Amino acid sequence: MKRPPFSTFPLSVRLGITLTIAGGCFFILSQAVITSALALLPVTLALVCGVMIYSLKPFARVVCGAFNVLMAAAGVYALYRLSAEQPSGAWASLPAVMRAVQVILFSAAAYYVLQKRTADFYRRQV
Repeated sequence: MKRPPFSTFPLSVRLGITLTIAGGCFFILSQAVITSALALLPVTLALVCGVMIYSLKPFARVVCGAFNVLMAAAGVYALYRLSAEQPSGAWASLPAVMRAVQVILFSAAAYYVLQKRTADFYRRQV
């Protein structure tokens, strides 16, 4: 089966794929800036998730939706820990801003990937 051009995908699918890849890239960059190191497991999961969701397989949408939800939850937990450790001015720090952007990207990606229109599109690709 020939894959249709990306521009012909429904908007929710395009946004889901784009935000998943953007969230993974931003996570990798933010980890490099915050910790000066890269954890290989999240990097590998982000790369695999990006490839899987673009493969247009129905199971990939569900797996990437779960990945996006877990990454958003991890970002919320990191923000919670950051605010508990540094209660005054913690929200203005670079790590807090980067975590907040990470939460927004992964939450938006999960929202679009798990929409009914996206599920219908992936179901038709089988």
